[in-house]
Amino acid sequence: MDLAMKGSLNDVGSVDVFSWISYLDLRTLDVLTNSTLSSSSDPHNISFHYLIPEGGNDKLSYFKLKVLLPDSDLTVTSQKQIKDKLNLSKKRFVYIAADSIIKGKVEDLGRIELGGYAIGAVEDCSKRLSDYISMDVLSAIQRAGAAFSWVPKEPYNEDACLLDFDVLLMEPRKLEKTLITSIMRWATGCLQQCRY
Repeated sequence: MDLAMKGSLNDVGSVDVFSWISYLDLRTLDVLTNSTLSSSSDPHNISFHYLIPEGGNDKLSYFKLKVLLPDSDLTVTSQKQIKDKLNLSKKRFVYIAADSIIKGKVEDLGRIELGGYAIGAVEDCSKRLSDYISMDVLSAIQRAGAAFSWVPKEPYNEDACLLDFDVLLMEPRKLEKTLITSIMRWATGCLQQCRY
């Protein structure tokens, strides 16, 4: 889970990828692992930490993945044990949704400076703001709310890329402990209720 950074932002070190699935289909984790390792310039420095549904057999799932990916560094843990596996003292975490196919170098995320922010998401320029929001309606709202300080004066860029929440970079030291607990509670609840 730790995106360890040694020295400067140019020297990334090891990258630990964290993901989970809400149903026990290891094919998605196999694709995620293979695509990440295939795109990496240093696949030996990438570790994977996967959470499987509660009640899933951790050891059996681990060995099934190791048969497919014998040289990969991975752990498989039940979602019930997430609190034990989440080490808040780590510098960085990389979360990638299990159904993702990685085409770039995941280690490039380690070079991104988050500034004062605790979480960063990558841009997805295949989706634009105007694909989801009527720009005419947004402009009308902006004109009507011009007197309010929370309404931006600058017009929105209809070609702006959207955020892809399937790939997140997190620095847990910048998060408040209560926020981490809330996120873990939400994620655990969602994993129990959300089914694809």
